[in-house]
Amino acid sequence: MIKDCRKICPVCGYDDLDEGPFTEGGYPTYEICPCCGYEFGYDDEAAGFSYTAFREKWIAGGFRWFTEEEQPNNWDRPMMEKQLSNVKLSKAKSRYVAKIDNI
Repeated sequence: MIKDCRKICPVCGYDDLDEGPFTEGGYPTYEICPCCGYEFGYDDEAAGFSYTAFREKWIAGGFRWFTEEEQPNNWDRPMMEKQLSNVKLSKAKSRYVAKIDNI
């Protein structure tokens, strides 16, 4: 069950971020997703990764958890694909990523 749509990672669909990726005004919180490792405010604005590009890189790299101790014991491709379905529910609004990801 989704806890708060504002706390869903728009890259991997992880739904339990400590805080949302962006403030109401679209400024980054510098939260790092424990699943995919995307840092909001760095990977987008400084490194230039769109959500889509980072997601593709993460999946191609084996969709490993950034914070291994938080990885579910049964983490596998079907579980990852189910989690990715949360991406469309994300309410993250970054002024920068919207320009490079056409969202």
